[in-house]
Amino acid sequence: MSLIFDAATHTYSFDGRIIPSVTQCLQAAGIIDFSMIPQVVLQRAAQRGTAVHRACELHDLGTLDDSTVDVEVGAYLDGYKCFLRDTGFQPARIEQRIYHATYQYAGTLDRTGTLKGQLALIDFKTGIMLDGHRAQLAAYTMALPMPRRYRRFGLQLTGEGGYKIHEFPIRDLALDFNIFLGALAVTKQQLTKQEISA
Repeated sequence: MSLIFDAATHTYSFDGRIIPSVTQCLQAAGIIDFSMIPQVVLQRAAQRGTAVHRACELHDLGTLDDSTVDVEVGAYLDGYKCFLRDTGFQPARIEQRIYHATYQYAGTLDRTGTLKGQLALIDFKTGIMLDGHRAQLAAYTMALPMPRRYRRFGLQLTGEGGYKIHEFPIRDLALDFNIFLGALAVTKQQLTKQEISA
């Protein structure tokens, strides 16, 4: 049994069964809501975010050819490089898919690693940070072994060569995860209704 990700449909499956994703759950419950943003703007932002994630991934793997990075993506990448220099963050898991066997959800975390001697989970944002992102990071964290050992950070890359760090305290982990579990319940209910009506 293994977790499979279909990039074309952006769906996860485990043992042949579709599994809700972390972001799917938060959007279905309205906890992360981009409905006020025009679709064309969202599509452009999604494309940019994918390109930035890929450039950062290749950079961390040591396989990036900087000459292939366009100017816009390069500005976000410069912010990430600056973050690495300033903090000494050492990546461990890079763009890793996760699955929570008990609650049966999946996702792809951006990074785990070591930040100033402590375990950290970092999620990249190339747009605005929303309060709901704390629940997103809680869901990723709780799918890791010994989740309370991880500090949670949203890393907002500004696109101007800079960055902002948003930390979500460990003391809020249980509350943030409960918010996610509510979103997961909503999503599973919606999926059940779709199966019944199909």
